[in-house]
Amino acid sequence: ESEAGLVLENISYQPKGEAQPIKVLTSAKLGQIHVPYDDGKAEYDDLTGAGFGQGLMKMAPGECPGGTIKTVK
Repeated sequence: ESEAGLVLENISYQPKGEAQPIKVLTSAKLGQIHVPYDDGKAEYDDLTGAGFGQGLMKMAPGECPGGTIKTVK
């Protein structure tokens, strides 16, 4: 069962001089970040280990087309 931690939705950017904002992101759900501190063989749970993800949301495979959903313990 996979879940999302940080969720960003309906993100826009309004460049200087532009009358209307430009939509750049509909939705982004972040469950974990892999940060290779050494040779990349070890994976650390930087987000969940620091307490992020307390309000995790369920994710379905259709929400991650072309990607991989991993379960966070």
